[in-house]
Amino acid sequence: MHELETTTLSSGMSALKFLVVFGLFGVSFGLPGRFWHITDLHWDPTYDLTNKPDQVCASGGNRPASNAGTFGDYVCDSPWDLINSCLSAMKAILPEPDFIIWTGDDTPHVPNDQLGEEAVLGIINNLTYIINKVFPNTKVYSALGNHDFHPKSQLPGAPHNIYNMTAELWKDWLHLESQETFRQGGFYSEKLLNRTGYRMVVLNTNLYYDQNKVTEGMEDPAGQFSWADKILTEAANNKEKVYIIGHVPPGFFERKEVNHGSPPSSMSNI
Repeated sequence: MHELETTTLSSGMSALKFLVVFGLFGVSFGLPGRFWHITDLHWDPTYDLTNKPDQVCASGGNRPASNAGTFGDYVCDSPWDLINSCLSAMKAILPEPDFIIWTGDDTPHVPNDQLGEEAVLGIINNLTYIINKVFPNTKVYSALGNHDFHPKSQLPGAPHNIYNMTAELWKDWLHLESQETFRQGGFYSEKLLNRTGYRMVVLNTNLYYDQNKVTEGMEDPAGQFSWADKILTEAANNKEKVYIIGHVPPGFFERKEVNHGSPPSSMSNI
């Protein structure tokens, strides 16, 4: 298990495939609220500052990491020091956010044969651990990304070991009812903590990803549409404002077709 260290952010970190978004939202009576949004950490546990540039990281795909440093290289996914540094900075900037949104894609961009269920769950476990350690008193609303599964992108519309084990890792963040629906299909909904009249809906949008062959042709994988319709109808009747989060955003496939025609193979690694 990795321990948290206090470090500073590198000015070059924006070149890495890493995104942390700091958001602002309005709540009732005009009171401000603040939250952190974490996504696409893509931690590469193989990152190593060796003197052989083509062996620095598995995520580089044998491309030489010629400028590799403590906080990474452009051809590599995130090293642990970068993730650790970023979370340390988040804690320094906003130590007590109202909540955290974490929208997945935790594993590196490597072929399926270089990962496995155990490796995927190990990466989710380590990232869950450090987020929990840095923000022990903060509610985290977490969604799975298409890389948070093995094989990648093949998330099923039915119970699975990865759903079960991830629900166990996140049990401190999930109510019992949320754990139940998460184990069924990787989605859940809860009232926003400490905010009356607000609700968070966490969707498993990977069920509709065009690279997902497991759910291809299914009308309503895991019954998520029916479930969401029920949740949103109840929210409307209760006059709740709803935040809807997930990994693959609406309009993603249309944007691919408009910009590129037939989606290029490189887009499958998002």
